[in-house]
Amino acid sequence: MSARCRSSCIADLRLDKAELAFLSACQTHLAPRAHSDEPVSLAGALQLAGFRHVVAAQWQLNSLRARHVTTSFYEKLLESSGARGQAGLVPTARDAAHALYTAVRERRRERPEAVEVWAAYVHLGP
Repeated sequence: MSARCRSSCIADLRLDKAELAFLSACQTHLAPRAHSDEPVSLAGALQLAGFRHVVAAQWQLNSLRARHVTTSFYEKLLESSGARGQAGLVPTARDAAHALYTAVRERRRERPEAVEVWAAYVHLGP
């Protein structure tokens, strides 16, 4: 698949049961500048395809720092599922926004001056 086709081809998919996509790669919520006729980021394309919740990064990230946020995100997702009393601690995508907020808040508390660490992530969805 060519780079030009990537977002528009993904957006054309119809993924009726897709719930959560966590994009750990850099700049996944940055629309391609090279193609002004395709102003949709990879994250936006996944949402158009049917993912109800998408977590993406707006800029370049250090791999170690990205791993910390990702690990914390999934820990918070599991915790919120357990707090609701679900059998087997099955995480659900409906807790994605809160899990991301909590993971980012922890990073911000640890290093408030390092905006590039904690402000890169966005949640798209309800």
